[in-house]
Amino acid sequence: KDSLTALDVAVTYAPDDPDIRIHRGAALSLRGAHAKAVADHEKAVALAPGAAAPALALATSLRIARRHDESDAILRDAIAAHPNDAGLWNNLGVTLGDRGDDEAALVAFEEAATLDPPHVPARVNMAIWSKGSAQQANVTAIERMLAEGVEGTHLHFALGKALNDLGQYD
Repeated sequence: KDSLTALDVAVTYAPDDPDIRIHRGAALSLRGAHAKAVADHEKAVALAPGAAAPALALATSLRIARRHDESDAILRDAIAAHPNDAGLWNNLGVTLGDRGDDEAALVAFEEAATLDPPHVPARVNMAIWSKGSAQQANVTAIERMLAEGVEGTHLHFALGKALNDLGQYD
């Protein structure tokens, strides 16, 4: 509650700061206040038209509110403006996966990983949505990332999930 109170005060002092709107919207979303989160993120988009971060925040809050079609549209528009943003591609994958389109989700995750090879969320999401032998390439990439010293907690989860799918229990 204290963080939300602080963000409410911050909005009072800087109502036209999109970053504050993004953070308050995220805090509201975590509390289940989805309509208020979406409103804050819509305001952030209006304050910073064309910027990737507010669009990503809005798409995320829409997805969490289970408004997948709207999230998809926001992400595709943002990707058209920022085609090399791995975070946008990764979140498009999550939205597509949440809607049940696993194949399209994997294509989006692959694009995120191609654009930013050490993009941990894309690798984790590929492990979640991949099936069978498709996991092997992801295992190789995750093992390489871990050997290179990329932060490991989420990667170890993804590696365990992928190896389990492949029947490599040891």
